[in-house]
Amino acid sequence: MASSELESSSHAGRRHGRALRAAHLAFLLCALGAATAHADPTPADKETARTLMNEGDKRYASKDFAGALKDYQGAHAIMSVPTTGREVAKAQAALGLLIEARDTCLGVSRMPPAVGNAKKEPAAFTKARAECDELAQSLSPRIPTLRVVVVGPADGTELTVTVDGAKLPPAAATLPRKVNPGKHVITAAANGWLEGRAEATLGEGGSAEVSVTLQPAPVAAAPIAAAPVKPAEASAPPPAPPTKPEAAPTKADAPRSSGTSPLVYVGFGVAGAGVVVGSVTGLLALSKLSKAKDVCDGSRCPPSAQDDIDGSKSMGTISTIAFGVGILGAGVGVYGLLSGKSEPSARVGAVRLTPGVGPGSAFLGGSFLCGIRLSEIGWRDGRCSRCRSRRSPRAMR
Repeated sequence: MASSELESSSHAGRRHGRALRAAHLAFLLCALGAATAHADPTPADKETARTLMNEGDKRYASKDFAGALKDYQGAHAIMSVPTTGREVAKAQAALGLLIEARDTCLGVSRMPPAVGNAKKEPAAFTKARAECDELAQSLSPRIPTLRVVVVGPADGTELTVTVDGAKLPPAAATLPRKVNPGKHVITAAANGWLEGRAEATLGEGGSAEVSVTLQPAPVAAAPIAAAPVKPAEASAPPPAPPTKPEAAPTKADAPRSSGTSPLVYVGFGVAGAGVVVGSVTGLLALSKLSKAKDVCDGSRCPPSAQDDIDGSKSMGTISTIAFGVGILGAGVGVYGLLSGKSEPSARVGAVRLTPGVGPGSAFLGGSFLCGIRLSEIGWRDGRCSRCRSRRSPRAMR
């Protein structure tokens, strides 16, 4: 009795489990059908995919396989049906991307028919699946094989191997690897070793074993510890050297004047003034003489020309004396230049010269800016009236 009840409850539990699994399956099918219906392309998507397929066919016929692949991939992204996948795989194979083409073909073969569609799958889709199966089988023996051998590190060393920039899983780094035909760049590295590099070119269906040799990385020298420095013992500073008494300045050490002698300024100043006065009075004398000649007849001159004659003589005399003074000043200036290294005499200031002309007379006055009277020379009726030096007056004859 108890055994029959246990058997009955066991059958009931199995029936309940089957019913639960059936409900789960029905739910998944419904959800998948709803998702598929939601993902159906719109009419605009379908028209775009048709246009891309037509453009891809034209490019493929003209052997523009890269352009055709781009168009086919765009159409396949929209429709994702066996026919678009087949064209993508064909373009990839034409470009030498054998691994990618085989993967696309296998993806088309795994595409399930539309869920919830009672109609039979279109014949074009069935044909595309069959062609992809054949293409996948034909591509498999054409794919080359590459094996990397790393020389240098000991067995068990963790290696970092890349092929064309793609890092390989450490467990499969030195195992045979499928690659596309063409040139490939292989790098290998390990801790404590310099990176190695190698290149290999493989044809369809070929295989190659590429060795990458690593060199040990240079070991940096350990820094040498500096010996401890003992603190310097306190010591008294060394005695300062004895200083010599400064010698009293002698007469020879007295500073000497290195400036220009005042005689230079005085002499050349007088010379310049003499030249200016001589030139002016000389021109006046010539002017008065020319005026007198205009009214005179030979040696006879009217009384009106007497003033011009006398003025011409006076100006000529003054001009002669002024040029003489200029020459004398130039001599004093030259003497000052030649005796510039000698001891300077009493302080002499700058010179101020003042020429003047009066009725019937002319004079040249001068003085130092410090107020010391230099000289005063007066000329009246062609004769020197007086002459004084800085120390004592002196008559001139």
